[in-house]
Amino acid sequence: DSDALVATLRAAKGNVLVVGHSNTVPEIVVALGITPAFTIGDAEYDNLLVVSLSPTPQLLRLRY
Repeated sequence: DSDALVATLRAAKGNVLVVGHSNTVPEIVVALGITPAFTIGDAEYDNLLVVSLSPTPQLLRLRY
């Protein structure tokens, strides 16, 4: 339930770690206010996404 997860994330105090799959993480990140939408390939296992929920949400996408 992505909507419930996003509500929980917005209500959380401090840092939160979310681990997901290539078909769920982009949807969650967009629901947190990050645009434009993006994709993660099925064979990509090296993404670390840091979302800052400031008045203007920001995304830092790292690949290892």
